[in-house]
Amino acid sequence: MDSVSFDALKCARRLEGVIERRQKILDQQVADDSNYYAPEAEGDLKDSVILSSKMGSGVLVWGVSYAHEQYYEKPNKSKDKNPNARGYWFDFAKSVRLKEWLRIANGGG
Repeated sequence: MDSVSFDALKCARRLEGVIERRQKILDQQVADDSNYYAPEAEGDLKDSVILSSKMGSGVLVWGVSYAHEQYYEKPNKSKDKNPNARGYWFDFAKSVRLKEWLRIANGGG
């Protein structure tokens, strides 16, 4: 009779690595897509998502002191430097790009 050996711990570690890599790819794509709609003066706000977030954690943070105000309280954005700028830039990106994000999350890119 043939025997089958299965190392559950090895499998779990490998799967964890795949999930972590996929999450980093997804986080970067969500940050890029969201920044497409983020207001821009000097670029600090857009840069802050990379500096303030731990890519691969699934949590993105725009970590400048004025990010909250720009996101929620100033809906009329200057479009001088970014003609796509708007408040709620993550929510808007999600409404436009969710299918692509799901494709990436499910291993399609």
